Amino acid sequence: MIHAFFIIILCQMAESLIVQMLDSPIPDAIIGMVILFTGLCFRGKVDDSVAKASGVLVDNLGFFFIPAGAGITLYIGLI
Repeated sequence: MIHAFFIIILCQMAESLIVQMLDSPIPDAIIGMVILFTGLCFRGKVDDSVAKASGVLVDNLGFFFIPAGAGITLYIGLI
């Protein structure tokens, strides 16, 4: 499963590089998804380890919103 997380992180690093080099108005998350989708299309199937790793990330998605929620509560007066 570490190999699968490495693939996902590699796509994120590539997206950041592309956005910085091209100064693109497209959000880097969209570019990262396109890179991952293209790689999976060329491969022809989703590897089981990538499916498991992405499943773990999706199952725990709520934890990734905790910092954003805490930031909103700090500035609730401005909102």
